[in-house]
Amino acid sequence: DGPPRFVELTAAFPGGAERTYRFRVMPRAPALPAFFLSIGRPLDKLSRSDFACLRVPAGGGGGGEWLTGTGAGGGGAKLRGNTSYVTGRRRAINLKFDEPVSVPGTAEPVRHLLLLSGYADPTRLRNALSFEIARAMSSAGPVRATGISWAEVFVNGAYAGVWECCPRLQDAADEGFEALYKVRAPNGLWLSADASAEVVDRVDRPGPGEEPPRDPYAPFRELARFVAESDPAAFAAGAAEVFDLDALADFFWLVNFTGNEDGRVTNQYAGKRKADGRWVLLPWDYDKTFLLAPAGAAARSGLLVSPLFRRLFAEVPGYRERVAERWRALRTGPLSEDALDGWIAGAGALLAPYMDEDFRLIPPLGHEGTYGDAVEALRGEVRFRLSHMDRFCAKVPGAR
Repeated sequence: DGPPRFVELTAAFPGGAERTYRFRVMPRAPALPAFFLSIGRPLDKLSRSDFACLRVPAGGGGGGEWLTGTGAGGGGAKLRGNTSYVTGRRRAINLKFDEPVSVPGTAEPVRHLLLLSGYADPTRLRNALSFEIARAMSSAGPVRATGISWAEVFVNGAYAGVWECCPRLQDAADEGFEALYKVRAPNGLWLSADASAEVVDRVDRPGPGEEPPRDPYAPFRELARFVAESDPAAFAAGAAEVFDLDALADFFWLVNFTGNEDGRVTNQYAGKRKADGRWVLLPWDYDKTFLLAPAGAAARSGLLVSPLFRRLFAEVPGYRERVAERWRALRTGPLSEDALDGWIAGAGALLAPYMDEDFRLIPPLGHEGTYGDAVEALRGEVRFRLSHMDRFCAKVPGAR
């Protein structure tokens, strides 16, 4: 009835030979689900491999369910990701199932699930906390971020540790977007009409008998051109028609509160809503957030302001004060210290019984100490970021 643990059993064979086997012994009612993956050949990033997966739910109550991803069914598994996932021993895995499955963080069953190793995050909480904040900011509106859960992962019988289970944003987001782009801008987002983007599944999808658009990137190019090339008067007059400025305020504070330097001009989606044709920005990839100095020194020293927000603050009357007022409202709700402390305490307690073995299996990047040390450091950084943002808002002229 306690946490899972490893047990070694030694078998004695005739003639005196012995062999020791190591087993992962699971509790009757596990706190975390488990994925037992069987993959037929080594994974790579360019092609999918057939897999079978036994998914055992948290809480027990059954033998689990078998899920498959095969070439014949249009599914499979492959590696994904870069940076922290390239140098680490835990490469992120993209699972595509033959049939839709229900996963946390989506309203409808999905075929894609990303298993993220959390190798760069000793708490395993940064991504989930960031996305939870984004979801809480718009609790009464459309989904702006995916949800994240955790599971123990076994690959071909070998224990691989606790991984994040993350649906793709384009699957988690509701059907309210007529266009959704994953933005990739190595040369600077919002600086030219040629800012690059990747079309994802829910972009200008043609209906039955319809031809696909000649240029599926056209809506995003038009948006980038407006930000990069419109004169100040046209930008000030049109910004509220092009963007949901209140949703952008939330995105600005998400990037700055989490200290996500990557999220300033990349690691984001741009979505155009069907209801009113206005654009919003949505987050992606927040495992390198809430970094302590010196790693987070740049994000700690000032606000992270993209060329888009630089124009909004300088050219749209009253927008800087509007964004400051939004921060004050968030601080009495989802960004109150009590709310954030409660979330960290609950999620940290859920993972704590698993982390000692996880840390022994593959020590996380740049961390020395226990899992409890890592969670406490995160809690301290969250409190610092709150006070840091409070100080910036206090300097906004004319803000109450």
